[in-house]
Parts: sequence; C-alpha cells; structure tokens
Amino acid sequence: MLNLGLKLWSLDFIKNKEFIKSAMDNLHAGHFSYVELFALPNSFEDTKEEIAKHLKDVPVIVHAPHIMQGIDIGKIELFDDNIKKHKDSIQFADMLNAKHIIVHAHLQGTTESAIKHIKTLNDKRIIIESLPYFEMHNKEARNKGINSSTIKQIMDETGCGLCLDFSHIISAANARGIAPFQALYEFHKLKPNMYHICDGEIKGAYDEHLHFGQGNYPLKELIEKYVTPGLPITMETGFGVPTNTDKWKNDSIYLNRLFK
Repeated sequence: MLNLGLKLWSLDFIKNKEFIKSAMDNLHAGHFSYVELFALPNSFEDTKEEIAKHLKDVPVIVHAPHIMQGIDIGKIELFDDNIKKHKDSIQFADMLNAKHIIVHAHLQGTTESAIKHIKTLNDKRIIIESLPYFEMHNKEARNKGINSSTIKQIMDETGCGLCLDFSHIISAANARGIAPFQALYEFHKLKPNMYHICDGEIKGAYDEHLHFGQGNYPLKELIEKYVTPGLPITMETGFGVPTNTDKWKNDSIYLNRLFK
C-alpha cells in the first residue's frame, strides 16, 4: 500500500463537519494513511479543539498558507505579515506533533528574501515546495520558485527539506520548453521528504489538480521512478468545497491498484 494522504483545511473542522466525518471514516477504513492539514491564518484558536479531537491519534503534515492567503516569502516588504501568518502552522504542528510543515517557494521577489523568511521561522520541520511556472492559469503571473537550483540554494542555506510536487514540476518544465522527466530527475536528486501528486496533461503548462484517470500522467511510472518507498504522498486532486471524501477514496483505490 502506498503512503497516501488526504488534504484538509483547518476551517473545514468547524464549517464542513459532514466532510470531516467522511474523511475520518475513510481514514480509519485505511484509504488514507495521514492528513495534510492546510493551516489557514488566524484559524488556530477557533479550530484547535475540534482538530485535536479528530486528529490526536492521526499522523499529520501541516501545509502553511500561501499566495491565496496573501503570502509570498520572496517579497521582503511582506516580511512581518508573512511571519505572522505562519504562526498558526507552527501551533498546529506543535499540537499535533506534525512531521513536516510545507512552505511554498517564492513567487516573486528574491531567493534571499525566501531564505531570510525560513531562517526567521527557525523550524526544523519546514520543507520547501517548488511552484508551477504560471500561477492559476494566469500567463501574466510567472513564478520564480521553480528551478531545482533555486530550491537547492534555499535547502542548503536553511537546512529545510523538500516537498516534490509532480504537477508543479511537470507544468513548469513544459511552460519553459524543458523535458518534464529531466526536471523531475533534477528535483529527485535533492532527496525529497514527501510528494504531492494529481493527474494532468503530460504536455500541459498548467497545474490542473485532476482526479486520477482524468488526465494522462504516467502515474505508475512517476511513482516508481521518483518516489522513495514509504514516504508520504499527498493526493492534491480536485477543487471546490466537497461534502464527502468519496472522490479521494476512489483516488486512493485507483493509485494502489496500479501496483497490484
């Protein structure tokens, strides 16, 4: 069985309780191995009791907020606000004994600013995640935290680890005319701590977040070539506000069947 994780948002625990019940049912049924908790800013106090109740005995990885919450660690002018908005991530990680805290690489600004942010957060659980070239299908928003060399510099200077996101790397490579498998190999050499995976268009330049089977990613080959056996793989599939986790249960079954 693959070590597959389900992504949940902190506010789901008080605003989308039927979804959380479904998540816990499928988790305890063995369809997911852990939860990746997206820590929305200023949500810890309102959600900590419900989250602790549901996740106290569950392996957890925390995902820090990103550009959708106004954070870009490359922008030094946002430094104080960025650091403040990461507070909840560290509090959730402490409460739940999380193994990792995922932080997005910078979109704009400088690598030096990103390094300063991570050094200031000063948490050994932080792992950096590279980004797609285009932000949310917007050709005018081109991200900078996409190169393995940039990510390596951040890792070397801060001691943080790496979350390898297959779709981010594949779409960024296609957008720049680089062979996707070569780009994946360069990131693989950095010895990732965990992975994000979804389906998508193997020649596409955008991060699609498709459910498995809806795209043409060679999912079995990607996992066999680039995933260290046993390490966490979060399923980053689907959009919207769901009412249950049936689609992610099916995603888990789909991936595991590839290896039978």
